Amino acid sequence: MAVYYEQMTAFGNWMPVLASEAPDLCRGGQRIRRSNGTGPRIRGLREIKDSDRTMTLSQLKQLYSPDGMFRSCRRQSARGV
Repeated sequence: MAVYYEQMTAFGNWMPVLASEAPDLCRGGQRIRRSNGTGPRIRGLREIKDSDRTMTLSQLKQLYSPDGMFRSCRRQSARGV
């Protein structure tokens, strides 16, 4: 299972991340759990469809990111419109 999410950098920007499994999250699901405490904030945690696994990271960002170019297309298809 591959997952896509965005992680906040030290400069306050969202960086796309592609991982083989979901990160271990703290209660509330907004931060990664680290051995020394709380890690960076994350958003947009989604499992990647099998048909999308060949896409580049920037293409995945446009498709899966909350700020992505195709965000409105996904919302309409999810509602069945």
